[in-house]
Amino acid sequence: MHELIGSIGIVWFLFGLVVVVLWALLPFAVFGVKNRLDRLISENKRTNKQLASILEAITHQAERDSGSAE
Repeated sequence: MHELIGSIGIVWFLFGLVVVVLWALLPFAVFGVKNRLDRLISENKRTNKQLASILEAITHQAERDSGSAE
């Protein structure tokens, strides 16, 4: 029975150690991901602007085509 309690204690200690290490590394991971998210957001905005200009060009072309068909 003492061996089982000692084994459980070791498991809890290792679990706690892993949690402490991960908690210490968390800020570095968050700030590392933040830069990537900022780049993705700016790329997404640029893509949306390009899509809007493409839609506008298609709309103008469709209006010209429908006007010349009449």
